[in-house]
Amino acid sequence: MVKLKFIIKDGMLVLRISEKKERYYKSVRHLLIGQPNLKYWMKEYERFSSHAPSCAKNNKILEDYKNVYRKLMFEYPEFSARQIASFYGHINRTSDFELMYNHVKIYDSVEEFMNTVIEREKMKPGENYLKYKYLLTKCKRLIPQFSSLTFQSIRYETCAKIAQLFANDGGYTGPISYFRSFLFKADRDIHVRFSMSQIGDFNFKRYMPRIYKGHQLPIILSDEQLKDFMNINLEEYVNNKHPKNKIELFHDFACFLLHSFMAPCDAAYLHETNITNRNTIVIKRRKTFKQAEIPISTKMEQIISKYRGLSPYGYIFPIIDDKQDKLHKVYLYQMKKFREDLNLWLFDVGKRLGFNFRLHSYIFRHTAISLAVNNGLHVAYVSSLSGTLPENIQKYYYNGYNKSNIERLKEILDSTS
Repeated sequence: MVKLKFIIKDGMLVLRISEKKERYYKSVRHLLIGQPNLKYWMKEYERFSSHAPSCAKNNKILEDYKNVYRKLMFEYPEFSARQIASFYGHINRTSDFELMYNHVKIYDSVEEFMNTVIEREKMKPGENYLKYKYLLTKCKRLIPQFSSLTFQSIRYETCAKIAQLFANDGGYTGPISYFRSFLFKADRDIHVRFSMSQIGDFNFKRYMPRIYKGHQLPIILSDEQLKDFMNINLEEYVNNKHPKNKIELFHDFACFLLHSFMAPCDAAYLHETNITNRNTIVIKRRKTFKQAEIPISTKMEQIISKYRGLSPYGYIFPIIDDKQDKLHKVYLYQMKKFREDLNLWLFDVGKRLGFNFRLHSYIFRHTAISLAVNNGLHVAYVSSLSGTLPENIQKYYYNGYNKSNIERLKEILDSTS
């Protein structure tokens, strides 16, 4: 990746254009006003201090000069440091910047600049671009007429509406932090007509769903919905994007979550060594680090047998590749990518089955816990199965308004009269 930095070399101020061990230097001394003393140069900030003569004008000249090459890097990401350094001839006057900037791209479309941010992040090491790619998908799905949304229209009220849309959709914290980060990028980019001052004192954290929506009981599948899902015809969901073996893996994984009380991140990394000679599975949850022991049901045994030996690393499901996992900078990248694909598939299944909510993988854990409690299992035992505290069962997982639970209560009361 090409990097730009102003440094002092051989007693002269230069722009260093570097890539790995390659170094190229562009002198800027002749552009500066008044030939300021380099003792006023602040290398950590790459600018002159306020004590230097004409510091404001010179700092502006340096920033404009760097932006010429920065723009070139963004437009031609395939260029090497040598190509970037040799692209322009010698710049004699500050007015030359205007000639180079005659065709500067100005971003007013939020969607267009978000795509640009994704491409820029791809140039950097790691997979930071994935969060902006996810944000773009979410914005297109949730924000009405997102394709025509402009930076000029982003005000306090706009952010409040966007925050509420994200809150209503669930999973608020991550996406809204990505959106805030995106706005900061727009604010700092010279090609975007946007300033954070446009949104005033708006604070995204004040729009956390628990504050504005209150405590929500978890969504669970009814007996009828669960039966519909278990008996879907997988052939109907096969397409170019999702071949039959992938569809079967998605369906079996969801069924396994229901029978095992597990979260997706725990099930994806489940290893053959987690199976005990007592025909149970013992795990330590990644989220809470609490140990859980789950008896292997008939359905779980069938699924385990179906995928046994398919993972060369001994995982129950052929999802995680240890060698590939080490290459990714994002924590649990392969699991998160699988979960994202799974949830998109589940959402499509839920729509086809007529569910009035967005079906996702965690619903199977909620459903399993509610079914267990509704059918008389002690909360303490359900807690040991699910690897969470008993008080959290009631607070976050158990849906006490399940129809079968209400009917059972009526039967008990009717029998006493």
